[in-house]
Amino acid sequence: MKKTALTILLALACACGMAQQNDGIPLDSIRLEAAEDYKPWEGKALEAAQWVMNASVKQINQHLEIPRFMLRWISGCPYIQINMNTDVFPFDDDTADFIIVFFAGYSEYVIRTKDDKDELAGHKAAVEACIRFYQNNIEELPTIRGIEKLIRLQGKGELEEHIKQTLEKAKEHPEKYKPQTVLFN
Repeated sequence: MKKTALTILLALACACGMAQQNDGIPLDSIRLEAAEDYKPWEGKALEAAQWVMNASVKQINQHLEIPRFMLRWISGCPYIQINMNTDVFPFDDDTADFIIVFFAGYSEYVIRTKDDKDELAGHKAAVEACIRFYQNNIEELPTIRGIEKLIRLQGKGELEEHIKQTLEKAKEHPEKYKPQTVLFN
């Protein structure tokens, strides 16, 4: 199931589509090749991450160039590193659309705080973005038990501890969890 989500993410990042105009510049045509290409577009990457987190499922599917730009920027940015463990969120066939929201939440945290070392805070921001996305799109999505569990943990104030324990398990047993960890840069 996790491979499905990551496959969808890669397909989304590579998919061709009509570029949205952004200040007169199509996002798909922004050149991100050399290290110096990234800093001028940091603000747009932040806006793209925030847009993804607040969009509906329908809006994301209609404007794929926005998450595609965000992924291109964050995956190539030379001064930001994201070490993402996908075990902190229940990725499966029902939640495949959430992988982009997860990346958006983590990316938004890292860009805004300039802190790519605090994996717990980054993962927490990503999971909370997915929870908000689920709650905002509840009428368009099926009931997803894994997310409902995270909502209950959040309501009890236990979400951060749950994420912390999941990340600690990954560090204790890297051979078991390494395939689910995605490292950008």
